[in-house]
Order: sequence, then structure tokens, then C-alpha cells
Amino acid sequence: MCDRDLLLMAGVLIVLISASYQDHKHREVHDIHWWIIGSMGVISVMSDAQGVHGIMMATASAMIAIGILWLDTGRMMGTIYWIITMCLFLIPISFSSDDCIVRMGVCIMVSSITFYLMYVMGILRGGADAKCMIVMSIAFHRDVSSYCLTTMAGSNMPFTMSLLFYATSFTSLYALSIIIGNLLKRDIGFRPWRRMELEEAKGSHVWLKQDVVDEKVVITRGVADEGAYDRLGSKGIKEVLVTPMIPFIIPITMAFVFITLAGDPLWSMISSLC
Repeated sequence: MCDRDLLLMAGVLIVLISASYQDHKHREVHDIHWWIIGSMGVISVMSDAQGVHGIMMATASAMIAIGILWLDTGRMMGTIYWIITMCLFLIPISFSSDDCIVRMGVCIMVSSITFYLMYVMGILRGGADAKCMIVMSIAFHRDVSSYCLTTMAGSNMPFTMSLLFYATSFTSLYALSIIIGNLLKRDIGFRPWRRMELEEAKGSHVWLKQDVVDEKVVITRGVADEGAYDRLGSKGIKEVLVTPMIPFIIPITMAFVFITLAGDPLWSMISSLC
């Protein structure tokens, strides 16, 4: 690992800590964080990729960051913009003789598309979460081993894919702690929900899991809209079921620190068994 990568990792960690604080306090993160990581990522791509194909790759990476953070065009212009972006990736991937450039292009393009689709499908619920993962794909465009401070548990997995896996794992552990608490109290059951006073829930960072349908109080499949509070209040409901809004930037930051220090131990364990 070169000094340039260490500077990149240190700079990104500082930005992620700031973003985590904002996400914890307000459940919103200013885009300046993603502009900074995206800019560092483009510089990193330019440093790693040389020649015409490298310039095309860096330009395409910059266009991804601009497209998700700033660009607001009509459907036709937006389609043309993204087609050009994809072509700037596909040309180096198809014609470059440098395997590093090919792997870099595939990593950035596939990861960015994957995270965008996860956002559209509601898997990544927050816009800040999706933006974070996409610009991280630009900044960390190689495998886990390239950015791991130890060689004990490196892997060939794309860095951001491992990052998402461990961030999700840390989030699941938090949800599991809520479930265990409910089971110990013999309340609610095997669900990551909590009981909360209706008025308190209105001003808290939670998703409401109840609503009124056909004059009956029911549990919603997804997330109830804001009007559900009034509907439940009109029924005399004082206590409601909610699920906490987990600030996902915090698990992302935790996973980033974990991977850079420990690598990908799960992948290493699976690889040793195969």
C-alpha cells in the first residue's frame, strides 16, 4: 500500500466521521461530504490509471459524482448523459490492455449501478446512504486487499461490496439486540420494534408500524405515512409500535474502519475451506 492510499483512507475516515455525526443528530447528511469523497476518488482514479484510457475512466468517474450530486436534467438529456458516462467506462474496459484499468472500470461501474438500483428498490432507503456508497466506489476502486493494513485477511472482493456487507451486518446486530430485548420482556415478539408514546414518536427518528385501515388499528407492511399519527390519535391510541431509523452512515463508517484494519475475515475463512 502506497502513501497515497493511506492519505485517501485517512481523509475519507475524517469525512465519514463528520457525516456520521450529522446522520445521528439529524438523519440528514450534507452533500459536501460526498463531494469531498467523490473528488478524492477522481484524483485517485487519475493517479492509478494512466494514458487515454485512464483519462476516460477518471472523466466517467467525475460524471457519476456530478450526476448523482448536482445534475438535474430532463429525461432525454439525462439519458444521453448516462449513456456517455457508460461509454467512457466501456471503451477502456473493452480495449485497454492494462488489466488494472479493466478491473478498476468494472469495479466502479458495476458497484455504482448496483447501489443505485438498491436505492431505487428501497433496499438502501436513504439518499445519503446511496450517495455515500457510490462515491466510495469511485474512491476505493480496487479489492479489499489493496486497502487493508494487514495481509492476514485480505480478499479479492471489491472493497465497497465488502463494505456494504459488514455495514449491513453491524446494522443487523443492532436490530438483533432490540429483538432480544423484546423477547426477554416477552413483548412484541421476534420483531425489531419498540413501543413508544404516540406524541413522543412524532418527534423521534422512528418509522411508524401501525395505521388505521377500515376503522381498525393494524400493523403496516411497510412504513406508515405521517397522517397515520392523526388517524391513530383519533382512535384514542396512546402508545404505538415503531422501528428505529438506524443512521446507516454510522455502520458504514464502522465497517470502513473494520475492513481497513482487519480486512475481510469472513471471505478469508470461506476461501480457506474451499
